[in-house]
Amino acid sequence: MIRHIDGKKTYFINNMGAGFDALISRKVNSSKMKGILNQLSLGKFVYALFLVKELFTYKCSDLEIVIDGKKFDFDSAWFITISNQPFYGGGMMISPDANPFDGILNVTVVHNISRIKILFVFASVFKGRHIAFKEVTVLQGQNVSIRSSHPIPAHADGEALGSSPISASVCPEAIPVIIGNGKDGC
Repeated sequence: MIRHIDGKKTYFINNMGAGFDALISRKVNSSKMKGILNQLSLGKFVYALFLVKELFTYKCSDLEIVIDGKKFDFDSAWFITISNQPFYGGGMMISPDANPFDGILNVTVVHNISRIKILFVFASVFKGRHIAFKEVTVLQGQNVSIRSSHPIPAHADGEALGSSPISASVCPEAIPVIIGNGKDGC
C-alpha cells in the first residue's frame, strides 16, 4: 500500500518508485510510440529510447528515506524503487531478492552516479547485476517513507501516482492470490 501526503491510499502489487524511473514510465505511457512498438513486439525498447532521451536533462534529488524507523539520506539520487517482486518495466530485474510472500519490501536506490555510468547500470539490470555497483543501495523493511529535496514523479506498477513525498507499507495477505500447483497446466 502507498500513502500519499494527502492521506490518499493506493495499492501496488509489483513495485512502486519515485524519480527517474517514474518519469520514464510517465513519458512512455503517454507516448504514441509505445503502441506502435508493442504492435511490432518491440515494446520494451521504448523504455530504452526514453531513458536516453531524458538522461541528459533529468535533475537528481536528495532523498530522505525512513525504513521501519531508521533514517537514510542519499545525495543526488536518480530514483528509488520499492519492490514486492524482482521484475519491472519489460523484464528488468530491479530487485533480485524480492519475494512476494516474505512480507518484506525491497528498496533499491540509485544515487551519486554519473549520467554515463547509469547507462551501465541500466544494461546490467536485466540480469540483476546492477546491485554490484557502489552507487546502488539495497535495503529492506515493512514501512518506507520517501521525502525529496524537490517534488519528483512517482509511480505504482508503472502507472503515474503523483509526486513525492509518499510512503509505502506491507499489507500482509491483503489480496488473495490463486497460485497454481503445476497440475493441469496451471
